[in-house]
Amino acid sequence: MLQIEDSAASSPRPRLLAALAVGNEAGRYLRPVLDHLAGWVDGIVVWDDASSDGSGEICRQHPAVWRVLRSSSSLFETNESLLRQRLWQAALEFRPQWVLAADADEIYESRISRQIGILLRQRDYDVIAFRLFDLWDDLDHYRVDGLWNPWPRFLPLLARVDPSASYSWPAVPIHCPRLPEELRSGRSVYHSDIRIRHLGWVRLEDRLRRYLFYRRKDIETFGRPQPHTESVIQAPVLEAWLPQPLPPDPEGLLSWPAERRKPHGKRGQGQSRDFDDQSLSPGRRTAALRRR
Repeated sequence: MLQIEDSAASSPRPRLLAALAVGNEAGRYLRPVLDHLAGWVDGIVVWDDASSDGSGEICRQHPAVWRVLRSSSSLFETNESLLRQRLWQAALEFRPQWVLAADADEIYESRISRQIGILLRQRDYDVIAFRLFDLWDDLDHYRVDGLWNPWPRFLPLLARVDPSASYSWPAVPIHCPRLPEELRSGRSVYHSDIRIRHLGWVRLEDRLRRYLFYRRKDIETFGRPQPHTESVIQAPVLEAWLPQPLPPDPEGLLSWPAERRKPHGKRGQGQSRDFDDQSLSPGRRTAALRRR
């Protein structure tokens, strides 16, 4: 359990800034994620990675967003390390004491808003890691087969900033870490039990798009598709998500009607809210959800 000295407990909460990478997220989860982060971070710095769907404008209009930077061509597709480095540097210009390396399809358990003060005020750890649960087909099941199993994996995503330090990222063409190397090596890392719902694999159309992208990058980098990439199109093993309250969802993007359950070897019990409803356009889908 984290311990906080009395003097730290009574001090102002350290400033926390979210560094958010965005690329054509307007029709997916961007608005709910911005609202979610606004509930427990002090501000958000956004890197708009050549979006063509108005994602950058959505971010500019959000009251929690302090700054939006934009690349004219996608750095995520060509040089993810540079994207992460520039986003980090942009966040540091606001002199935060902590930075959260965030993505536009992640929702933390709602108790993060009650516990974040403890995580930021404690003095024993400079890095906080979380488990990422890849939701599949609906909001009530996550994938557990192979490398999808979230239980042994903690991702370092929240870090205390040293204003005198220099930070660097590995020159890798794909799957670049979000935090700099200096914060991922030789540091004492706290493993938080707060879970993250990763929504990027929920919808079938998103899975196919991501599969084709990573398959192409695998061939360019390794000469052939990697087994984990190929597992995207293989039958998954799913487990039920034990309910935890989610933050408010004003756009209706996280509240999908219970219609069809995909028989993909699921284990456990849970309600099915099917994200893969191709019969509705995004506008009609949102309107339908609001009528629930």
